[in-house]
Amino acid sequence: DVTSLQLQLASYRQQTQKQINELKKEVQELRGIIAQNKEEPKKDIVGPKKSTKPKTVNLEPITYAEALSMIGGTEALAKQAERSKKLVDAVNNAKLQAELNHLFPHDTNKRAGFSTNLINQKYVPTLDHLYSTAEAVMDDFSKMLHDLAGKSNNCRAVVGPLKSKVRARMKGTFKYRNPKNNTISWYRLTDLVRGTLEFTNIEDLYAGLDTLIQHFGDDVKELNDRYQKPMPGGYRDIQTVVEFQEHMCEIQLNTAQMMQAKATTGHRNYSVYRELKSAVKAGDISRVLNAFEFGRMHLGGAVDEEGDHSGL
Repeated sequence: DVTSLQLQLASYRQQTQKQINELKKEVQELRGIIAQNKEEPKKDIVGPKKSTKPKTVNLEPITYAEALSMIGGTEALAKQAERSKKLVDAVNNAKLQAELNHLFPHDTNKRAGFSTNLINQKYVPTLDHLYSTAEAVMDDFSKMLHDLAGKSNNCRAVVGPLKSKVRARMKGTFKYRNPKNNTISWYRLTDLVRGTLEFTNIEDLYAGLDTLIQHFGDDVKELNDRYQKPMPGGYRDIQTVVEFQEHMCEIQLNTAQMMQAKATTGHRNYSVYRELKSAVKAGDISRVLNAFEFGRMHLGGAVDEEGDHSGL
């Protein structure tokens, strides 16, 4: 009835205002991060070093197209296309993938969050429960990733802190909220624990992917080759979700050149901040989340306090 609808609307407005207030705080934090990145060089990575390339402090700004050209361009990628297909087919469930392509946009770039497979954590009732399980595996995950980098050529591991709770809440609300009962499926978040394997060339990148798949076997639950099928704007990486100690974790594989482009596209900072400010002022949560998603994919380290591999 009308009274029930009015109560539901009031409750929704209250919850929306709370989310907007949290996002306003996030915008202020983002503003501070942008200012800090302009003043300070990026800090070195914490943890054992497995890098075979010299440390870079002041990176020269390059575009994604320039980064791709530096590692051989589309010709180098074409040489790895067949290898990529075999690895992707070996990991992903072909029947399930066909069903997903039928139910959702075939172009995964048009899906919220760009997910391609239905991968979940073990059920948890709250976000705090999920963080408890993530914290329990974090140290071992970091050690494992550095060990894995040591088994690959021209590779280093980049492991940042856990995904911030603010961003986890945003992603959960945006992607996994059930509007019928206003509950959020927190167990669908698979990137609280994450890291990057960074290579210096395309051939070693795919050899490293092969090594990762051999290491994890059936525990590789998702594989998206976004070098062969790049993101909007030209950004590329290889994204995997692996089960490590019964917890789903995200491991990205990328090249130093693409990471350099991601970390030095600071000229787009103002556009993202302007859109965020406008969206928050308008109370449009969808616009805010879309702006953060754009910032994650196209600004990367230029605005992210959590490391090159973090995301919504």
